[in-house]
Amino acid sequence: MRLDILTRNNLPYTFENFAALRLEHELKKLGVHCKRITDLHPYLYEIKKERPDWTIAFEDLLGWQTPLCDILALPHFHWERNSLEGLDHLMRSPHCQIGFREKVEGIHHLPMPVEKREPLKKIFNQILFLSLDEGNRQFVESFQSRIDIFGDHKGKDWLVRLKNREQVYLHMPLPFAEQLRALSMSRFVVMEKTDPLYPFAIAGDCLPISGETQMTEEKRRGEVDRLTKMVIPGHSWEEKVQELLRCLSL
Repeated sequence: MRLDILTRNNLPYTFENFAALRLEHELKKLGVHCKRITDLHPYLYEIKKERPDWTIAFEDLLGWQTPLCDILALPHFHWERNSLEGLDHLMRSPHCQIGFREKVEGIHHLPMPVEKREPLKKIFNQILFLSLDEGNRQFVESFQSRIDIFGDHKGKDWLVRLKNREQVYLHMPLPFAEQLRALSMSRFVVMEKTDPLYPFAIAGDCLPISGETQMTEEKRRGEVDRLTKMVIPGHSWEEKVQELLRCLSL
């Protein structure tokens, strides 16, 4: 049995490539014959000679209305972490199955793996991953204590224009692995429960909040411990890969 994991390239900067590396590692631990494909162009020719039983990807690699699995007439598993919006062509495909973090009829319920990480020195109090523009300016200005924002800043002179500019520290966007590191270095992160990074925050000893808080460190620790017991068990890479294999009937 052979599985091919499809990625755009070999750089672990995005969640998709990060996840592909972890998936490859776990599959090989289980003795599953697999390989990670980092260049699709030669692969489309090579696959004619030696076809895998399944291809797996964490993103829609072609972004066309005709999925790669239909072009290849090959069973494909798409493991989605963000949203099912824009995946109609994959849902219609007779060759594709989809795994998603929420329960949706006709789709495998397969949340992304998350594992507890060692907390780092807390150099941030509260962080926010956000592309700053006029649409969310009022929300940013609602913070009265320091907040570090990582993301694109659409427009010029944002700090000068913000009413709370002395409390806002703007940073460039971070690749996925560095987002995990930033979470582990912060006490709080401003995000909703639906954010794909929500379980990763908890796993990094960072408490998700919806807005500014005056929570004590003791209460914060208690909340992190409570959420850890709810979110982490049953969601390790080893356990989720076992579920994936059951979805593929292997």
